[in-house]
Amino acid sequence: MTKQRAPRGAVQATKILQPASMEKQELHWMFTHTCRAHHANYASHPACYAREHPQAVPDKGTVRPTAEEAPEMTPQAMAARLSELGYAVERLSQDKMDRKFIVDPSLFEGDTYKIGVVSCTHLGSKFQQLSHLRAFYHRCYDQGVRVVLHTGDLVDGMNVYAGQEFELFQHGFDAQRDYAVENFPVLPYGKTLVIAGNHDYAFVKEGGADILEAIASRRPDIEYLGALGAYPLIGPLKIYMQHGAGGGAYARSYRLQKNIESFAPEAKPDIYFLGHLHIGCYLPAFRNVFGVMVPCFQAQTPFERRRALYPEIAGIIVEITVNDRDRKSGFVSMKMDWVPFYVPKEKDY
Repeated sequence: MTKQRAPRGAVQATKILQPASMEKQELHWMFTHTCRAHHANYASHPACYAREHPQAVPDKGTVRPTAEEAPEMTPQAMAARLSELGYAVERLSQDKMDRKFIVDPSLFEGDTYKIGVVSCTHLGSKFQQLSHLRAFYHRCYDQGVRVVLHTGDLVDGMNVYAGQEFELFQHGFDAQRDYAVENFPVLPYGKTLVIAGNHDYAFVKEGGADILEAIASRRPDIEYLGALGAYPLIGPLKIYMQHGAGGGAYARSYRLQKNIESFAPEAKPDIYFLGHLHIGCYLPAFRNVFGVMVPCFQAQTPFERRRALYPEIAGIIVEITVNDRDRKSGFVSMKMDWVPFYVPKEKDY
């Protein structure tokens, strides 16, 4: 056993380690900084005691490193070092959730805002409905829509549920990223604003990589607003788009209703778009929130069939009229053009 000392007064980071690879020792030290200054009775702390009395702890490994040789790491430096060692590091915080974005006002004309809304496109799935999605984008363009909101699950992800691998024709992060970059529809002169759903975020959980960040970096018409929820602010309108969780309820409107009930007063939007459930529903003026559950662009999968779930393939075009003379915030009227596609296409890839 070897012993390393720092000069008197210096903070010494030490740790008794079982014999292991250098990488494992380094990781162990990174997450456990100990020093005599931190303990009133350091003899009760094995690492600090062993530093001063190595003969009392024979054959247990080495004490390393000193503070001079390896100063205490910041979280950023620790994350960088873990990445160098091949570990996937993702900051799990609210940084990517419920952020507010001001949508470019030049994409709209006058006091009327036209917005397209889609959800759950699941590119990479054998059951995707890419032809219907493209037809909807064509309709949006023809009607003067220059902003489409996507409430999550742009790609199908991986390992979301048992057996999903048999429902994919694009496997892995690179394959789904490249396919989406190449094939997701373009809205001419417009933008698609997207949040991550649970299928998109599966890659973060599996390996720390955010596929929507990667897609948006290669597609200037796609803007990534974050994970699971975001507030796009359009003029005086406060819109909240969210990718929900859980399965269907006993009543179609139940999930939408309960989610609106859960908003804190200061977080309530004027309009709330909810994705994830693959069916549509409209709940006007509930708690003064206009709630819309957004359908999908994916045919029924074996997973859904086993759970007696049948998806609705549709997009929505919303026309919102704002009059600041009548209301300083919110809107005075809202019209919805529900664009359904009744017959799914087989092998639409």
